Amino acid sequence: MDVKQIETAFETYWDKLYRVALIMLKNEYDAEDAVQDTFIKYMTKAPVFREREHEKAWVLKVGMNICKNKIRFHSLHPAIDIDSIEISGHQKEDEVLITSLVGLPDKYKEVVLLYYIEGYSCKEVGKILRLTESTVKKRLERGRNLLKKELGEE
Repeated sequence: MDVKQIETAFETYWDKLYRVALIMLKNEYDAEDAVQDTFIKYMTKAPVFREREHEKAWVLKVGMNICKNKIRFHSLHPAIDIDSIEISGHQKEDEVLITSLVGLPDKYKEVVLLYYIEGYSCKEVGKILRLTESTVKKRLERGRNLLKKELGEE
């Protein structure tokens, strides 16, 4: 696949693909990522098309699948904007705890948040994150230990 072919495909399809991604993902940044991921796949797979319409269908289908994967990922891995967290009373202990939680490795942060903040059981956390219950318990233990170490508690 030559550079000219890639440039032509990008110029031809990026606008359509971006609009589809924006509608599906409802977020400019994720839509831009989806378009970029689609063209990366286009370049790495280097598909050969018999006609232009087949190429257009391929690009849109791949783009839509990437959007679906992003939606699925976000539903399984909910995120929270750290700036949107309001600390009631602005107590120094709360701020230190939240800062410590944010600093945890993701695999521990997820289970700690779901278990302690959202109130899910270990079994429910396991289902949400697709982990065994024993893995959840071990990550909770390690997460608590990291928090204790960070907060200077024994």
